[in-house]
Amino acid sequence: MKTRAALATLPLAILLALPAGAEVSDRLLIHSDDADGSQVFTDASPRRHPITPYGDVAHSTDESAPGLGMSAIFFDGDGDFLKLEPDPDWSLGGDFEIELWAWFASFTRELVLASGSRSFWLNGHGWSLVAWSSAVAFGYQQPSPNRWDLDLYGSYPFQLRTWYHLKVARQNGFIRILVNGQEVPLRDGTEAGSPLVGTSFLYPATIRSDFPLYVGACTGEGSGLVHKGFLDEIRIAHGTTYTEVSLTGCDSAAAEDSDNDGVIDPWDDCPDTPPDSWVDRHGCPPGCP
Repeated sequence: MKTRAALATLPLAILLALPAGAEVSDRLLIHSDDADGSQVFTDASPRRHPITPYGDVAHSTDESAPGLGMSAIFFDGDGDFLKLEPDPDWSLGGDFEIELWAWFASFTRELVLASGSRSFWLNGHGWSLVAWSSAVAFGYQQPSPNRWDLDLYGSYPFQLRTWYHLKVARQNGFIRILVNGQEVPLRDGTEAGSPLVGTSFLYPATIRSDFPLYVGACTGEGSGLVHKGFLDEIRIAHGTTYTEVSLTGCDSAAAEDSDNDGVIDPWDDCPDTPPDSWVDRHGCPPGCP
């Protein structure tokens, strides 16, 4: 359910056309809610981007993320990925959120979502979200000079065959990486020695994308960065999303919401708001830092 603040600015025709589960700032939202074995993938956001599957990627009822239903998207690590054509929606200006649920079947260097490829700096801009056995990283490369302009990573002890909620968010210019709702201490890979920079990093510039968006692999060109396992609830949003119900895959039936504001405790940054308050997706009243 959208909050009054988010809905007030939308024409009625747009509100009636919003797909179930989509938020007004969503640029991409991929659910696994199809039949077992299906290779039909739909963007449930208002943008309705076409999605092309490659390899054997398919919906599977063998696994499902907490609170998200009965299936997830399975990637076998051998040519499986989803591709969405280049679009301004993949460029990230101002506040943004990227989130998904991931389940790892192996820990060869795992790339779960990217816009670009390992060689994209030769002819364009692109960003990537990568996770492997001991860390998670978010980076952005520019073509001139050939370099990582943003390279943030942090240690996290991922385990095989376990669901994780991964999220990259920028608010007021500061970027954070969260795993299961917890901020990850970050290192700046663009500096010598990769110094620790805390749990947020100031990077207000636009993060451009000149490339398709790949889900489950870096590109379809055999880069070696692939995901083997399951993904679900893949979401990209621009700006601040206001909601009464968390879009992280849990609801009040799956996790406790102590202050009854619609945001479950693991993701509630303002745990003492009055019951039924209007809050943003971080559990804080709109306009609060």
